[in-house]
Amino acid sequence: MPVPSWLTGEPGPDVLLAPRVVRTPTNASDKTWPNLADVPETKPVFTSEPIRSGRAEEMNSERLKALVEIERLRNIQLNGHEPADTGVSQ
Repeated sequence: MPVPSWLTGEPGPDVLLAPRVVRTPTNASDKTWPNLADVPETKPVFTSEPIRSGRAEEMNSERLKALVEIERLRNIQLNGHEPADTGVSQ
């Protein structure tokens, strides 16, 4: 009994037996294919320095807030008991 293709994830025989056509570029002047020999003189800039430094400051601020929150959670008293020393150093 054949297993349905939707169960195995395999394509059906109509897909497997269909002819495949792959187009290759005919010459170097074909503009649909990029010329991989063309390398830009300078690296493209995606973000400016002020944006990168601002985001770095935001991420550092978030990291410091997380460290403070971790310390606060470690120092919570449970049922009137002092927090246990876990022996884990930071």
